[in-house]
Amino acid sequence: NLSRYTYYIQTLSDLIALIVSYFLAIAMKEVIRFGIKVPSYDPYINVLFVALIGYAIASIVFLSKEQNVLNRGWRREFSSAFRNVAITFAVVVFYLFGTQTGRDYSRIFVVVYAGIDFLLKVVLRMLLKEWALPLFRNGKSAEQIIMIGKEKNINSTMERMKHSIDWRFQIVGAVVTDRD
Repeated sequence: NLSRYTYYIQTLSDLIALIVSYFLAIAMKEVIRFGIKVPSYDPYINVLFVALIGYAIASIVFLSKEQNVLNRGWRREFSSAFRNVAITFAVVVFYLFGTQTGRDYSRIFVVVYAGIDFLLKVVLRMLLKEWALPLFRNGKSAEQIIMIGKEKNINSTMERMKHSIDWRFQIVGAVVTDRD
């Protein structure tokens, strides 16, 4: 269950990054005026839908096999986000090439879109680890536990749970059975 929940959370953060990066790239295109002048933004909406399909493909290929987002280091997070964006970018490029509609798009837009998407995915995933994990541990859905045992065992168990990625349990009390 834990890996499924964190998979949902990572997918949600990746989709947020995908959509926000699309709108940031459109805004940058308007402000900086890079690439070719396109009379309409209707073709660019297709890029967003194709990128979502590309993300679904990347999700099926990589995210289902990867380690949990909450226990990956920054290097693995970096490579995971890069692979994800690379597959999404490849699907968009193949779409543009296969449908022969590349002339309707600014190619630099697609590159800027992929770059912003990569940066946002890395940042959102790192924020997810730093912000969401403590929030989940203290939430209402966490199971409350009272620990009973020797002080040494309780301390070691509490340290392990503190550094664990399992956010479903919250220690609310401890009963020490040592006689002193």
